[in-house]
This record gives sequence, structure tokens and C-alpha cells, in this order.
Amino acid sequence: VSRPVGFSLINSTNGGRMNVSPSISPDGKYVVYLSEQDLFSIDMFLADAVTGKMIRKLGSKLTNGDIDEFSFIESAGSFSPDSKKFAFSVFSDGKNKLMAVDVESGKTLFVEAMGDLIEFGNITWAPDGQSVAFSGLKNGYSDLYTFNLQTKELRQLTDDYYSDFQPSYAKDGKHIVFSTDRLALKGQGRSVDIPMNLAIIDLTSLEIKNINVFPGANNLNPLFSTSGKELYFLSNGDGFRNMYQLDIASG
Repeated sequence: VSRPVGFSLINSTNGGRMNVSPSISPDGKYVVYLSEQDLFSIDMFLADAVTGKMIRKLGSKLTNGDIDEFSFIESAGSFSPDSKKFAFSVFSDGKNKLMAVDVESGKTLFVEAMGDLIEFGNITWAPDGQSVAFSGLKNGYSDLYTFNLQTKELRQLTDDYYSDFQPSYAKDGKHIVFSTDRLALKGQGRSVDIPMNLAIIDLTSLEIKNINVFPGANNLNPLFSTSGKELYFLSNGDGFRNMYQLDIASG
């Protein structure tokens, strides 16, 4: 198996002192990231994904009245499947809202509040471009939601005392893989350090299948491969956080 080799794309030379939460477009042309290149503001930048050269600001709280603050703890946001739109979470008028912009022009396409959700993040775009999924915080618990961009329907996928994070669609659009503490908490009370396992939810039946890999470790940021037969994820199963590939059928 060939090992991936990386290189520095955005750094203090061509970016700011802090460059965080990158998101790469499906066509491989662009990367969006957050940076404090201006002295008094963290803004969203669009750059060439090959050279790292900054193309322009994609969103700025100094020039866009809809943005009071970016929500970027986990991720800047998500490109649409055709790489033409970018959706992200912002604080606006005291609420967390879903915002999307046109990548070419930077024009705001919509700004939508997500019902009574206090906060949400980990936005991921469905393969058909019709919906986005995310993890949302309500009553102290993090659950998974989808939002249909056409019908404006907000659908709650999980509703329990487990914490569910970092959803990502399968290519078929019918399943979502995510990180959760449901295996660790079954039959136990909450503790300070709760390991996260991986799980897949069927969007039709809402049936959840746990993936028991590296028990006791934090297994995070899962993504389906383009074939849908493998998962990529991060884990500290050997004491260090590394990236792994899992064959779903064989385990």
C-alpha cells in the first residue's frame, strides 16, 4: 500500500499566522480556510488547492452584514458536489445560521436559521446537492440533522443522550457515517474522557450500525471512500492520532 505524502500548502508565508479549518472542493481546484490575515478579523479565504495562492476572500465579517462571527471549531464548511457553492455556519443576530455563497462570485445565496438549534457545525453536502447534514446542539446534546435546501425542511436523525458528531455522506446519499460515544456510554454513566466510536446511519430507516474499531480510542472525522467500500478516519488507537483506512465488509 502506497503511503500518502503531504506538503505545506498554506503557511505564514502565503497565509496568516493562524490558518485553520481547510475544506477542499470535490473537483480538487480550490481550498477554503479561515485565517487572521487582516489584523482585526478572522475571515474566510478561497485559495488554489495546488499552489496555495490566495484567490480572494470568500466571506468577511467586516464587509458582510450577515456575519457577526464564523463558527469554525471543527470545519470551515462544505463545498457542494459541483464545487460551485460553499455552505458554512455563522453567528448572525445572536443565532447560529447556515449560510451559502457562490464560489465564483462570492455572492451570498442564502442565510437560514436552523429552528431552535443553539449551535451547529460539521456541515456536509449531500451527493445530490439538495440537502446538507450537520451535528447540532440542543438541550445539551449533540445530534445529527439534515436540512433540505429546496423544501427548507429540518429533519432530526438522532435524538438521544449520546453525542453524535462529524457526519459525512456516502456516495449513494442514503447513508451517513459519523463519530459517536454511543458504544462507550451503553450501560455506563458519563465520565471525563469518553472514547468515540464510528457508526453508520441509514437515512431511510434511521437504523444505526456501530463500527467497533479500536475500542477505547477516539475515532474521529470519518469519510467514505468514493467507492463506498472503505472508510477513512483518524484514531489515537496506538497513542498517536493517525489516519486509517477500513474495509467495511471485512472489518
